[in-house]
Amino acid sequence: MTATLGTAIRDVGFPCDSVVSTQATGDSGNSWRVACDDARVYAASVESGGDLCIEPVLFVDGVGQPVNIPEARCTSDVSFQ
Repeated sequence: MTATLGTAIRDVGFPCDSVVSTQATGDSGNSWRVACDDARVYAASVESGGDLCIEPVLFVDGVGQPVNIPEARCTSDVSFQ
């Protein structure tokens, strides 16, 4: 699962050299919090049509300023194993 989510994050154009942890979120079993080695965090979820959508999680830089984050990006080129 970790490798699949890391590949999906990179495939939609977000940076993530390697995934350091994943955590299931919610009760549906189709969404995760994904942490990358560069301290970036993403929310990943499988939509009803089967696409996997990746959304960066808001973070604050070192001086307390919110960082503008892009909107979610989705891919249909993922198979979970």
